[in-house]
Amino acid sequence: MARPRSFDPDHVLHAAERQFRTSGYNGTSVDDISTATGLGRGSLYAAFDGKHGVLLQAMTGYFARLAQGPRKMLDGPDEGALERLHAY
Repeated sequence: MARPRSFDPDHVLHAAERQFRTSGYNGTSVDDISTATGLGRGSLYAAFDGKHGVLLQAMTGYFARLAQGPRKMLDGPDEGALERLHAY
């Protein structure tokens, strides 16, 4: 039976995302991700299936956050909808 995770996956994925932004995918090693996130290589492979898995999950979170932007900017009462649309 696997041990329960003792880390916050969102924190790890945000740190990995920053590392990928800094160095790019090809310029980022598993050791770089390990250093950025504080997780060991074994934990990264066990939790995310390696570098590619970390990237995919980090991008999934990024795109989910990105999709919330327009909704938050445009949400509101009917009064002022046109102004919000122009601002968007």
